[in-house]
Amino acid sequence: MRTLSRHASLVLLAAVLAACSNPENDFRAAEQANTEAAWREFLDQHPDSALAGQARLRLDDLREQQDWDKAQQAQSPEALRAYLQAHPMGPNADAALEQLLDLERRFIWQTATRTATREAFENFLLQYPDAPEAAEARERIATLSPAVPARPAQPRPVQPSSAAASPEAGRSKTTVSQPVAAPKAGTGKARMQFGAFSTHERALAQRKLLASKFGQLLPGSVTIDAPL
Repeated sequence: MRTLSRHASLVLLAAVLAACSNPENDFRAAEQANTEAAWREFLDQHPDSALAGQARLRLDDLREQQDWDKAQQAQSPEALRAYLQAHPMGPNADAALEQLLDLERRFIWQTATRTATREAFENFLLQYPDAPEAAEARERIATLSPAVPARPAQPRPVQPSSAAASPEAGRSKTTVSQPVAAPKAGTGKARMQFGAFSTHERALAQRKLLASKFGQLLPGSVTIDAPL
């Protein structure tokens, strides 16, 4: 009898525990707590329950909200990127992307105002032409002088050679022969040695030949001297 009584007690206890661990009841309990630990406990107890899929979605939503709250508290590009990487299709993904772009724009603007150069403001306008800071960027550019490009090094002049330095260099030279003045008619006297010829007649003939060819070069008179 005692053995039967103990067995009945165990069956009753199991029934009570089964009633207490009803999936619907456990789901409502996890829903009221709405913590990661509560949903994990439900899934551990009822992994094959009809409510298991819904419990997993609730767990994912809870994690997404926790990551979003962390990103909002940090307000840093790193936190927003971490959220987008973990929840690219999350309900706050669009807002996270918008905030990330806004933070990057403000960072670039702060860099431009810190450097305060024309090039920095022009680069900002190229990326954000319609940004709230665009008007101020244009005003800053108007007050800044354009960047002066560095002058290239001037090559050293090449010294011309002596031939090239002359303006007449490279020109062909034409030599003009000056006309030779005609010799003046001979004046004075000239002598011819008769001994240079065999006879007196030959000397006279030679004198006539010279007179006919070179009359202007001969002196006024030619004397033929007989040898001693």
